[in-house]
Amino acid sequence: MRHSGGADLGLHPVDIFNLTSPSQVSAVNQISAYYDNQQVSISRSMNLDFNGPIWALPAGELQGAVGFDYIENYLNFQTSSITVAEPPLYLNCQISSEACSGNSTGSYNVKEAYAELNAPLLANLPGVDKLTVDLGVRYSNYSLFGDTTRGQFQVEYKPVKDLLLRGTYAQIYRAPSVSDISAAPASNSPTFNDPCAGYTGKGTALYPNLPAACVGVLPNGLFAEPQNQITGLVTSNADLKPETGDVKTAGFVFDPSFVPNLSLSADWWDYRVNNLLTTLDPNYAIQQCATTAAAEFCDLVHRYTSGPNQGQILYFQQPTFNLGQLETNGIDFSLKYLLRKTPIGNFSLEIDETHLMTYKSTPSPGAAVQEIAGTENKQFGFYAKDRGTLTLAWTGFNAEAMVTARFIGGVQIPLTDEECNAAGVCTYLGDHLPSVEYYDLTVGYQIQATNTHLRAGVLNLADKTPPISGINSFGSGSSVTDVTVYDTVGRRFYVGLTQKF
Repeated sequence: MRHSGGADLGLHPVDIFNLTSPSQVSAVNQISAYYDNQQVSISRSMNLDFNGPIWALPAGELQGAVGFDYIENYLNFQTSSITVAEPPLYLNCQISSEACSGNSTGSYNVKEAYAELNAPLLANLPGVDKLTVDLGVRYSNYSLFGDTTRGQFQVEYKPVKDLLLRGTYAQIYRAPSVSDISAAPASNSPTFNDPCAGYTGKGTALYPNLPAACVGVLPNGLFAEPQNQITGLVTSNADLKPETGDVKTAGFVFDPSFVPNLSLSADWWDYRVNNLLTTLDPNYAIQQCATTAAAEFCDLVHRYTSGPNQGQILYFQQPTFNLGQLETNGIDFSLKYLLRKTPIGNFSLEIDETHLMTYKSTPSPGAAVQEIAGTENKQFGFYAKDRGTLTLAWTGFNAEAMVTARFIGGVQIPLTDEECNAAGVCTYLGDHLPSVEYYDLTVGYQIQATNTHLRAGVLNLADKTPPISGINSFGSGSSVTDVTVYDTVGRRFYVGLTQKF
């Protein structure tokens, strides 16, 4: 661009349909805004531990340990001035909203002392090949969360050499992270299904306290959220409490002497967690508001109260939250078998299976208990009741091969709010996502002369696509899958080389 005097100001128009020439790259750079994020995370720790035998018992040495820990966690996040979000909504900054952030800093420390005893009580007796108990206690002092003392107990009993019976009980305590309590607000765009669509000013069988969730919505039955995505505001929470609870397990390991190299094990486990730490999903939060009218959920939704957008979501707070109580239990099963030194090499078979019996959430005191096991849930994700792997491996002649099958059971998809309201209840489920199996293949070869190991493999051999939860889950025109559960990439190959010197 030139001014009337003809001097070149170094400015050039941008042609968005031709961004390949050097002049166009330069023009884009001139109008681009750059920003920089810097995060410093520091963890300092010191440990003093004393352990060893204390005295001899008839069944073996009594072992003990005592120790002291000091841990300090610090987090500092600094961003450029153009990306600092402006209060009070923290939705706008000097560039595109998805880059808006903020400066934050936080820290806390914890001082701990612990003691543990491992005692072999009986051994080599009729009906008691071995009996051992383990006792432990830990005291913690958090600079932000106060004191806590928790214990654990473990017992192992072998009535005969081939069979081990075991059980544990332990108390749970998990403090929030520094980010949970101090991170700056940041915007996102969560998918949202508004239960206030068609709102007439009254509650429904599904949502008896619907008016509490629809403050600002005209009760004329005409309201509809125009999009299935809204503006969310993810926030930390300085008032978070630690998770507490307990875990119980019981199981066995069977190594039959009459079938060498075979091992079977099964363990039942049961977790109960109070003050569950999680980031709230807007769909879950507004459903709890419409059901219970609880302020901790209803205060998170902010709607336009006048003008052409009246009733629509202005923004929805998504704080890190202590979400009531979680109870879950299930069974882990494992089978391992080795077939060694055959004329064509060594073979192994391994099967691991987890069966989820219950996964119950109580979002707040007095709220209805939700059973998540076997379903897709907007807050918790996809929780199949059965998941497992089967691995077949072979080694021999400096080569190796392994095939792994991964299994994920099917899940039920809840009905839409409209379908639940039409039925008057929502205790049954709608669509069903089928189970999925993935197959992976790995081969390798060891070059003994050079100590070189070559390997190659294929993941998701059959190129399976993930199951998609559609309109019944997140509103019309929307589809979603759980990237933490299913393979969303498809078939892919890899090669590797390890060289030892």
